[in-house]
Amino acid sequence: MPNQLLQFVPGLKALHRTALSPLRSAKAAAEQRRLLYKPMSIDVHKLIDGRQEGRLLSISDSEYAEIFPAIELYREKTGLFIDQYSDLKLSSGVKPLIESLEARDNGRSIYRLLISALRKSEADGYGIIFVGD
Repeated sequence: MPNQLLQFVPGLKALHRTALSPLRSAKAAAEQRRLLYKPMSIDVHKLIDGRQEGRLLSISDSEYAEIFPAIELYREKTGLFIDQYSDLKLSSGVKPLIESLEARDNGRSIYRLLISALRKSEADGYGIIFVGD
């Protein structure tokens, strides 16, 4: 029935079968959802002289969810937020982040890895950059 209405206007019937097709729209919407809602990760790199250097670790989407309570605590303390969509440079002062992670540590390995990387940066005197996807 819907195509019968379009038959009276030349060209619209062909257009309906291509760009305006509900099936094509559903496929495009599914592809857009796949691209928009893909799991995001955060890479943690050294920050030396304002430049991003070697990658220290990568935080997956599920690991980010695990450490999110510590990230929220860190945001409350400092106003800085680590997210999966932007970059955050910490050239100094990683102590509040270490304290937030230790306060919310639930024994998962991501806490130990991140705390270890932050302590090493503090001891060796380089900054940290969190790089979102």
